Amino acid sequence: MATVEDRGEAWVIEVMRRQAGPAPAGGVGIGDDAAVLPLPAGRLLVSQDMLVEGVHFRRDWMPPELIGAKAVAANVSDIAAMGGHPLACVVALALPGSLTAAWLETLLAGLARQAREAGAPVVGGDTVGSPAGLVIDIAILGLAREDPVERRGAAPGDCLVVTGALGGSAAGLACFQKGAAWPGAARWEAAALRRHACPPVRVAAGRVLGAYAHAMTDISDAFITEVDALVSPMGLGAAVQQEALPLFAEGPDVARALGQPADRPLAWALFGGEDYELLAAVPPEAWPSVAGQLRAIGVEAHMVGRVEHAPGIRLVQDGRAVPLDRGAGGVGFDHFGAR
Repeated sequence: MATVEDRGEAWVIEVMRRQAGPAPAGGVGIGDDAAVLPLPAGRLLVSQDMLVEGVHFRRDWMPPELIGAKAVAANVSDIAAMGGHPLACVVALALPGSLTAAWLETLLAGLARQAREAGAPVVGGDTVGSPAGLVIDIAILGLAREDPVERRGAAPGDCLVVTGALGGSAAGLACFQKGAAWPGAARWEAAALRRHACPPVRVAAGRVLGAYAHAMTDISDAFITEVDALVSPMGLGAAVQQEALPLFAEGPDVARALGQPADRPLAWALFGGEDYELLAAVPPEAWPSVAGQLRAIGVEAHMVGRVEHAPGIRLVQDGRAVPLDRGAGGVGFDHFGAR
């Protein structure tokens, strides 16, 4: 079976060009010294995410097209979190020479398809050899209205609003770590694996929330970490209502099957990360309109707490503060091991 080393760099670039398709109208895509993009009016958004084999994904856990698609979705989430819409992405790959040509073609097909569906076609990039694992580094460009929604800006009394459900990605990761094979056997296992491998793309929801939110971010590391990122820069705190958290529906089944404590789905939701849902601080008077508009586009949103004057994050159950048991689920992902 042919490998990347057998085919060479020119072949890799040609596959990327073919999978990416034509450049945006009026622009220049893969094949020149630089991409050329026509920019409409607004603010340019730029973000970048690097996925490293063995840290962010394993090739034996899920199909290559899903690895490529997830790499794009993680980047698109950053644009959605500022209320913008994606324009284009640039992909850099560090490739082991032993990687099979067919596996790489499938990865690039999934990557390019997700990019096109998100409205951010691949317009360029770079390829290098890797002496170890595969690295996927994506820079994404987006466009926002005149005032993009930043993480800073939350105000006391704001509602904390989250889209979708929490803890599904962490549940899927736990299944993979226990030896589950894609696409999963039981219904609960398949749902958890898919939630980890196929994160949501919340661009439309980001546009709705961006019109009202004082501050917004995406839940990439962990819900509690992201709440802190919204309120602590303003010297504020938050009260999170435990009973209002939208937990991953199959979480209890996953926990039972893996021999985990009954409260593990809550820990996955609070500390698991990689849900790629949106978290926003919304003025209370705007919440009914926001909820209705999101429901109209098929996105469920939940008011899960309030921004408070006093610093610190409080988890509240039935009106009483309860401990944030970070030991049960970690504190979110940190590349350099801080806990």
